[in-house]
Amino acid sequence: MRRSRRTFPRARGRRRSPPNSATSACSSPTATRASSTSTGIATRAPRSRRISRRWARFWVRIRRPPPRSKRRPSSRPPKIQPSKSAARATVWAQEVSFNVSLVLLDIDGTLLGADGGVDAAIWSAAERLRDAGLRLAVCTGRTHSGVALDIARRLDAGAPHIFHNGALVTTADAEPKLLHSAPLGADVLRRLVGHARRLEATIEFYTAGEVYVDRITTECARHAEVLDIAPVERDLEGVLIDEEVIRAHWIIDPALLDQALAVDLPACNASSATSPALPKDAFISVTSAHVSKGTGAVFAAEHLGVDLADVVGVGDSMSDIPMLDAVGHPFAMADGDPQVCERFRTCGPVDQNGVIEALEFALRRCGDLQPS
Repeated sequence: MRRSRRTFPRARGRRRSPPNSATSACSSPTATRASSTSTGIATRAPRSRRISRRWARFWVRIRRPPPRSKRRPSSRPPKIQPSKSAARATVWAQEVSFNVSLVLLDIDGTLLGADGGVDAAIWSAAERLRDAGLRLAVCTGRTHSGVALDIARRLDAGAPHIFHNGALVTTADAEPKLLHSAPLGADVLRRLVGHARRLEATIEFYTAGEVYVDRITTECARHAEVLDIAPVERDLEGVLIDEEVIRAHWIIDPALLDQALAVDLPACNASSATSPALPKDAFISVTSAHVSKGTGAVFAAEHLGVDLADVVGVGDSMSDIPMLDAVGHPFAMADGDPQVCERFRTCGPVDQNGVIEALEFALRRCGDLQPS
């Protein structure tokens, strides 16, 4: 029902009181209302009230929304604010949108700390990953014997394990299967032997089955004890002729590290590393130029038919950077090399079993855990 608007008669100028009205009556508001009622003429409202009423009617007209049928369709989609539960579901959906299939683990500074052993909590986490269907492999500069082979065998015996910084890939079965190797040239090995003798540094030659040294020094004996290997003392000039050497390894004082790396080694790749178990020594591994932990990771993933984007890698030293660059989910130990920690996501330090954080990450990504 439409409301009728009250109108007032138009008047020019100021309306005067009727001639017969008393002057005293106009001075009283009560008398004014009485006079208006008695004469039947509507007096005009004050100007301020008239303006207020007009603006009120105007704003009602322009602010009143048109009927639904006359509204213009909006070209922009409606804004929907998701609930907190929907937001959590979205985060979980993004987190489990793909599966992790392979986990590559460095040994020194990642699995092994200063005590030289793998904690029981790490073995428990690794078992959960195996039960979930993930493959686990070591990616280390160590030889495929002694402690490194024992760790690889307990992690996943049939997986392609990376040794000698990628120069050797093999299984850890009772009878290990050689999957890949990249030997060094004889000329490079001769140059390494001469440079090591000038620096009086200990150098080791690694083949697929043995470790050769020209003399067993204190550093060499300590290193062999940590690795649980038995080096063979032999003239290295004869070794490079008779054997296929896949890696040369220096044990050197950290103060001489720059001098050791100053040698010109064409078509070779030299990387340095440290070990919490041997804090007084630095290690330099020399392999072929196209060999690194990164190439080993690529080979291991291809061997298993796994996409590198679905691989988790954990390391702590400069030699781990090629592997961490290659995988889709790299982790650096919090107490590792500062340059490594700056480039990659970090987990806890080795003495606090920080690698478990990366293992739990892989377990969530494989869909073993469900959102709570």
